[in-house]
Amino acid sequence: MLNRLPAIRQRIVCLAILCTLGYHAAPQCTPVNLERITLPAAEWIGSGFIKGFLRLLPADYSTNPTKKYPVIIYFHGLQAIGDGSQDQLCEIIGDGSTALPGNIENGIYPTITTVGGQSYSFIVLMPQYSQYQSPFNYGDAIDDFIDYALANYRIDPSRIYMTGMSSGANLSIDYVGSSLPHAQRVAAVALSSLCYEVSLRPQGPANIAAAGLATWFVHCSIDNPCVVSIPDDWVNQINSHSGAVAPRYTRLPPPLPPAQQPWPFPLEQQLLYCRPFNHDTWLALYYPGFRPPTGTGANLYEWFLSNSLEVLPVRLKQFSVRYANEKMYLQWITASENDNASFIIERAGQDGRFTTLATIPGKGTSTLENLYTFTDEQPLAQISYYRLVQVDLDGDKQYLSTKKMLNPQKNKGRLVILTSNPFINDLSLFVNTDKAQKISCRVTDLNGRKVAGIDGVYQQGTTEINLSTAHLPKGIYLLTAIGELRTESYKIVKQ
Repeated sequence: MLNRLPAIRQRIVCLAILCTLGYHAAPQCTPVNLERITLPAAEWIGSGFIKGFLRLLPADYSTNPTKKYPVIIYFHGLQAIGDGSQDQLCEIIGDGSTALPGNIENGIYPTITTVGGQSYSFIVLMPQYSQYQSPFNYGDAIDDFIDYALANYRIDPSRIYMTGMSSGANLSIDYVGSSLPHAQRVAAVALSSLCYEVSLRPQGPANIAAAGLATWFVHCSIDNPCVVSIPDDWVNQINSHSGAVAPRYTRLPPPLPPAQQPWPFPLEQQLLYCRPFNHDTWLALYYPGFRPPTGTGANLYEWFLSNSLEVLPVRLKQFSVRYANEKMYLQWITASENDNASFIIERAGQDGRFTTLATIPGKGTSTLENLYTFTDEQPLAQISYYRLVQVDLDGDKQYLSTKKMLNPQKNKGRLVILTSNPFINDLSLFVNTDKAQKISCRVTDLNGRKVAGIDGVYQQGTTEINLSTAHLPKGIYLLTAIGELRTESYKIVKQ
């Protein structure tokens, strides 16, 4: 019974919403500002978890074809669950008549928000989820929706914002708490009336803290059964981790007795207290005039824009160059890509003048690891420098990495080839082997004491390695390379 308690709570809350607000969803609607997007079956997201969504595009979206925009991804309450059809998408508006959907429809929404002297307009996407039951592990499906949004809309990936009311807040916290990569995709998350206990996602606070994710919890202190101890626990546990961004926490007090309420009682002041229906904090969170004293006093839209991510066009995981069979084999792996048009392979000799060898198409936008390869069929006779350059869709270039490689034809039969001796900082050398094998390289002082070293399994051919020797004082040392069948030693000098 205890394991079912969170699910029971959510259902009780939604039943209370239904009874208190007298909510009755009309089977049809004609939205004024929000567009209804029903996806064909071939494009359903998360194995059918999302089959349609509402959207709002900025006024200049179609006339400014190169501009990228921040996005708000909003999750509705439990009563708006549906199949993404045109009629059922109307449930999101009915369920959120006093939340973000209703505000947009009624013009109570800032089409332009200015922060730090710069003006922004949001893309707003409101996916309709088709199910919600324990266990609530829908993080991967939500991640798929973010991928879909990035692929289909001109979204600034550094400004992805997530928010939700009631069970929509639960989905939001479940997503960012489910893994560190999920938490790192979102610049900020705002949660209205959370009813998702930390025990459902024990590592959630640690993931949020490690990502440096900005969070805002808005909760009525007398909410029942979504008791205030639920967001209290999330806030306290996030704060318990070193390096966490302290959550913004708006804990609304009970309403003032009628005799103490000023008259007229402006809405901005009413929203600083719990509503008559204590679970309703979305009226406050999404209202542009809601500026609680917690944090900077910014409203939701200003607070969102005060947070952004540092997003590189490409996250390079590995870049390597290897010589074998009289060719140079280049390989690189990207951890993620954003608007990546292509890679350029450049090569230079000892004169340092780079020329282009090839252009390799990129993957555009991808959150998966991608492997790329290139073969230099006619390498230079001595030292070659290979530079990896990334090109955005708009033509901007980023120099990712440069590798040095030696053509070993003049050093056949040697296990280790030194190209800089004497050396100044780290020691650069090449291992050269006719088959895959483990090679150990160690540096000793004149007393035989090991002061640096590296071990590895190296494939057939020639591979550059670097030994960390910057900490060593100037002097004479001995480099020893140990392979499966032979050992070589060299006197090296640090200047």
